[in-house]
Amino acid sequence: MPAEAGRGRLIAVEAARGRDAERGAAKVGAALRSKRRDMRGGISHWDASGTFYELRLSRRNAVVLSARTLLLLYASDLAFRLRWEIRPALAEGHIAIAAPYIETAIAFGEAAGLSRKWIAELFRFAPKADICLHVKDTKEGTEWKRRPMDGFPEFAAAALRPGKTARKGSPRCKHAVEALNRLKRGSRCDDLRQKSLGRLLTGLRDRRPAPKTSQDR
Repeated sequence: MPAEAGRGRLIAVEAARGRDAERGAAKVGAALRSKRRDMRGGISHWDASGTFYELRLSRRNAVVLSARTLLLLYASDLAFRLRWEIRPALAEGHIAIAAPYIETAIAFGEAAGLSRKWIAELFRFAPKADICLHVKDTKEGTEWKRRPMDGFPEFAAAALRPGKTARKGSPRCKHAVEALNRLKRGSRCDDLRQKSLGRLLTGLRDRRPAPKTSQDR
């Protein structure tokens, strides 16, 4: 379900770390505003529904979840964001920046060994982004610290560890690292570099429908 012609535009900002996604989204928003002051929109952040926050708050440090459950929770939060943040912005002709969107979750699910068919079916409700950008990992090669609320990658890495007694090399921990490293190597999104930001407005303009003529009416 691509964005409707003549409506707003959806920009996905994916990253292997939550703070990188936030930084990338802010950079995209600033670049757009610097080029066009009349451009309106906003950022849709992960856990806008408070699902992960409430889960973390209720269970403190004892949250242990499977990769499938994590994706189901992510899909639920994304459905909330689409209904209350993204779709209303698109309907008003604004630009919605999703940080992150579906590629972060897809990369995690695939590397964790979940069925691609199942993942595709899970996120079938989400409209396709007009532009997808990937933020370079600022701490490449290092593990995700136990700061779950920094973003979905951090939450997933913490939840896949089987509690405080887990050893560093436990299978769940390895799955988390493999899943999130896969995102860094993903090729679905363009790198968030200066050139891609420079092409951003051009790409949005190219997708705008041509004005109707008297013959079209």
